[in-house]
Amino acid sequence: MSTFEILPNEILMNIVRYSGNAYTIFRTFSGLNQRLNNILIDRCLHLFTDLLYTKPDDSDINYYYNCDSFHEICHQFSSLKTTEDDKNLYQCFQSLIASYIRETFNRLGDEFQSNIKRFQSIRARNTAIVISSLDNELKNMFNYLPVALCPQDAYCAWEPYFSSESLIDMKRIESRILTQGASLECDDDDEKEFNFAKAINKWLLAKANLTKSNDQRLINPLIAMFKALLISNPKLLKNKGYTNYDTKSRSTHYFLLYSIYRLKYFHDYAPKKECKLVKHLLKLSPLLVHRLDKDGNDALLYVCLKVRGCRHRLIKFLIAIGCDLQRRNSKLENFIDALQLTRNKKLLEKLIEHEIIQIDNISAEIQVILANQSQ
Repeated sequence: MSTFEILPNEILMNIVRYSGNAYTIFRTFSGLNQRLNNILIDRCLHLFTDLLYTKPDDSDINYYYNCDSFHEICHQFSSLKTTEDDKNLYQCFQSLIASYIRETFNRLGDEFQSNIKRFQSIRARNTAIVISSLDNELKNMFNYLPVALCPQDAYCAWEPYFSSESLIDMKRIESRILTQGASLECDDDDEKEFNFAKAINKWLLAKANLTKSNDQRLINPLIAMFKALLISNPKLLKNKGYTNYDTKSRSTHYFLLYSIYRLKYFHDYAPKKECKLVKHLLKLSPLLVHRLDKDGNDALLYVCLKVRGCRHRLIKFLIAIGCDLQRRNSKLENFIDALQLTRNKKLLEKLIEHEIIQIDNISAEIQVILANQSQ
């Protein structure tokens, strides 16, 4: 027996944890023997939280750990055998991500419906005078939340400043709604008054990078406040606001979708359910395909360069809705350049197989068939 095999699990966990990122660790150690498989799925190692871009103390992940679907996926990981390719491992990753999204979606949906029923019950017990007083108070708290915005232009990219008073007022707004039954009414047009769409744009998206220490303590109460506001009045989603990019008003869905793109909620692997969600959201706001990340990648380049797994259907969709095939990122790479990378060999084959692109027999150049058909 080797000295490696006689080490206790705690020591092996430390060795494994310093062997690379979660993907590399699974690829290196899974399937070697049953003991290592069991160590890899041990929650104390926190590999699943790394794969799901969450934290060990996050309530969502702790809820997910108690779901039957998670235990089924753990069994899949523990049953992995060494193979010549990564197909089975990729399938486990895709199942994990899709299952986590599905369970979180279901839990949040149930929680939202339960909170709405509780809110409606509380509000029904209030008199008309009390309701009017609570709603007016909530409106003033929302309109005058202590946030320092750009003094010259309400639509500029100048980052707002939230003080300790801001956090207190966010919690007060949430409390007024969930414990007393207050409801927020806003005009759909943000030129007439400060509304929900502009708040999402100016307060939430301005903090989308979450890089500063104060953002970490801010983001949870900020999101909790927005959730409570929607519970008080789901019609707030119909509010519209303007951006500093164009003169057309945008719905709340537009700003929420932009936050998904900017926060990079595209996982490294692209399960079908997640691709379906991305397609649906982009149909609501097609112009978001032209937004760029910090490396100059639009949605098409991002999927080609930073997402793994089965992507050809999503790429077909992005081409069909008008992504710029000639756009180059900060490394001067365009769509054709990305397809010729070694790591995209299987993707290139899939795109040819499904007649999305073709290779000219004489010049060997890659040609996009789908783009020509759509013109």
